[in-house]
Amino acid sequence: YFSIYMKSCVIFMDCHGMEINNYLSNNKIFINDFTIIFISLNNYVVKDSVFFNNTEIDNKDIITLKNADILILQVIEKDRGFLNNCEVIKFCKPSCKIIKIPHYRNSIYEYKCIENKINKYNLLGCGDESWNLPNKIKDLNNINETKQIIQNEINIMNNFKYDKNEMLTQMNYKINEFEEIDRISDIKMLDYFNNNFKNYRLFQGRSYPSSRFFFELTNRILNKLNYTDRKST
Repeated sequence: YFSIYMKSCVIFMDCHGMEINNYLSNNKIFINDFTIIFISLNNYVVKDSVFFNNTEIDNKDIITLKNADILILQVIEKDRGFLNNCEVIKFCKPSCKIIKIPHYRNSIYEYKCIENKINKYNLLGCGDESWNLPNKIKDLNNINETKQIIQNEINIMNNFKYDKNEMLTQMNYKINEFEEIDRISDIKMLDYFNNNFKNYRLFQGRSYPSSRFFFELTNRILNKLNYTDRKST
C-alpha cells in the first residue's frame, strides 16, 4: 500500500539492506507510517551493474534521497568518492533521521579444518588454494572406494590435534574485530554478539550474518526509532 502522505524510509545499502528491508516490512506499525524504498549500493559498486560506471548518484535515487524522512545508510569505510556518506547525506533534508550501519562481518566460526582450509571458498579452490580430496577420488562409480576415501578424510579432520591457545587467540582477535566494526555503527550490536555467538551461529560466512542477527539488528533499529519490536512483527 502506498500513499503520497506516508513518510519515506530509504535504505541505501548492499544485500544486507535487503534483509533489513524484509524485517522492517514485517512490522505492521512501522509500515503503516512509512513507505520503505531500497536503493541498492551494489548497483554502483559491482562490476557490470547498471550504475557501475557512474561518477554521480543517479537522478532518480537523488530524488528518493531528498524525500527521505529516514535514511538507513551503509557506512562507506573506504573512499568511494560520490558514494561516501557525506556525499549521500548532503541530498537529505535537515529533518531526515540518518542511521548508519556498517557491513557487519566476522570469521569467528572459521578455523583450520580439512587440509588446513578455513572455509568453503578455500576448499573449492577460490584464489590460489585448492582442495586435494577430489584428486584422491579415482572413480566415482566405485561407491565403496569413494566412501572410504571420504571417510578417511573425515577421520583426519576429527583426529586433528587443535592448539587450544591458538584457537582462543584467534577467537579473541575476531571478537575484537567485531568490536572495531561495531564502533562505527549507529546501532550497537557488540553486547548481542558477545552474549550469543557461542549459543547461535550469527554468521553463515564471513560477510553473511544469519537471519537471527538481522532480526535483532532490525529490532534495534525499530527501538531507536521508538517503534515496538517483537510484539509487532
